[in-house]
Amino acid sequence: MKNLFIIFFVPFLLYSQNPTFRDINIVNENIVFVVGDDGTILRTTDSGNNWEDVSFDTNESFMEIESCKSKLWIRAHLSDKIYYSEDLGNSWIEITQFDDDYILNMKFISDSLAFLTAGVNKIYKSTDNGISWQQIDGSYYSAGPIDFINNNIGWIGGFNVIYSTSDGGNTWYMKGLDVFELDIRELQLLDHSIGFVVGDGNSNNNVNYGMFAMTENNGESWYKKTFDKYVQDLHFFNEDSGIIITDYNILNTSDKGRNWDTLDVKLYSFEFSNNKSWGLSNDGKILFSDDRWETWVQQYPQASSVSDELVSSYTLSQNYPNPFNPSTKINYSISESGQVNIALYDILGKHINTYVDEFKLAGNYSLEINGSKLSSGIYIYKMVINNFSSTKKLLFIK
Repeated sequence: MKNLFIIFFVPFLLYSQNPTFRDINIVNENIVFVVGDDGTILRTTDSGNNWEDVSFDTNESFMEIESCKSKLWIRAHLSDKIYYSEDLGNSWIEITQFDDDYILNMKFISDSLAFLTAGVNKIYKSTDNGISWQQIDGSYYSAGPIDFINNNIGWIGGFNVIYSTSDGGNTWYMKGLDVFELDIRELQLLDHSIGFVVGDGNSNNNVNYGMFAMTENNGESWYKKTFDKYVQDLHFFNEDSGIIITDYNILNTSDKGRNWDTLDVKLYSFEFSNNKSWGLSNDGKILFSDDRWETWVQQYPQASSVSDELVSSYTLSQNYPNPFNPSTKINYSISESGQVNIALYDILGKHINTYVDEFKLAGNYSLEINGSKLSSGIYIYKMVINNFSSTKKLLFIK
């Protein structure tokens, strides 16, 4: 039974504490949407310079957002409904008609044609902007991520299988991946024969791993590569060049996935359009790159700990106050993005604590050290990033 109601919101500029973001969608070069936990919906209409909160009254965790022209669709976590907007997020319609099955993934191919997977074995199809849905006959075990290259040819990933269609989803054919227990997290169909999948696997000796697989003959055979980390997302720009996102970092390839290089950025989700990339970090930041993935700029939030001024060098400042009790402040600057490590040692070189160990964008930062658990004495703090290293002494007096 179809259930529809309209929800309106009043936009305001965002300056609050970082939410947990889940998905990002590029409508065009100016308009981008981000969704996340606690009903978070953010929108920019000026390429990320300013962000509006266009959320409505719900505590649901939004896991996925899709767009086609000015129309938007959002899927919530462990939910049997989707939300639809035809005015770029100014109002939303709730759609519930999936027999209480949780919706797993969705894909909107054109203004009218869309597919979603729900429950453990169901595929639904819509031909009216996702307003009404019809279940496709058949059982499609563990049907999940979806991709189409046009209105006729598409894939749906399952547990160690690909479901393939060439007639707009009216009939589906199952193709095995010849991979032991691979749970497909994401897939991409590049053309009628070339496709990629990533996911989590379990080997014959019960060892978990991440996997990338590629086919050049519409799934008849596969090249496979395993990783010692989970793989959760991918994007290929052509048959040779692409990236995958692991639970630790981004890997990129230029030879069809045979070899992979590690990029010094950690992302939860990634979208690409016209040589420009948008990414979501695990700590509630929205990042932007205008050279695919080489350099990233933080677009949201405008963190108070990061200066907008251009930083020309690496510096580690003397803490202030010094001596101190109970806390002191350390300022530092980084001229290039990288993995920053700042740690404290006693005068004999014994490690006491690590205060910073994360990837940071170029900028000015501030760190506060609380010495309430320290003994009186002289300590050494050290910063390491890229090829730069600096140490200074501080004095704590109880």
